Amino acid sequence: MAATPSAALHGRQYPGPRAAAARYRETSGELRAALDELGRAKDREIAALQEQLLTSEATIHSLQAAVHQRDKLIRQLQPRAELLQDICRQRPPLVGLLAALAEAERLGPLPASDPGAPSLLLANNTEEEGDRDHLQPAVFGTTV
Repeated sequence: MAATPSAALHGRQYPGPRAAAARYRETSGELRAALDELGRAKDREIAALQEQLLTSEATIHSLQAAVHQRDKLIRQLQPRAELLQDICRQRPPLVGLLAALAEAERLGPLPASDPGAPSLLLANNTEEEGDRDHLQPAVFGTTV
């Protein structure tokens, strides 16, 4: 190896142009191989991420279908829920009415009176209505 005059002054030896070119080719080849490996590693990582993305998209579609089915079921059940709420709101008055009807049935009908005696039963009309629309006396009877 030939030393340059200034390198000799500083006590360093520099390789010649052929040795430098060979070292450059060697380093360049190593860097190219490392870069190629890095590219392959990135390609593998991208492929794995794409597979993960496809799996995630399939999961999303499956969950969206499940949500759609549940929404459809909720829409079908909503009228029934509203009906049950109405029944629950009307239950106390209905219980009272049924209790009153049971009490009326427990009391039974009025005793029969003589055919010629004045009736103690109240008629379902007023004097203003006169005899038009004369209704039969009320008789309680239920299946409670």
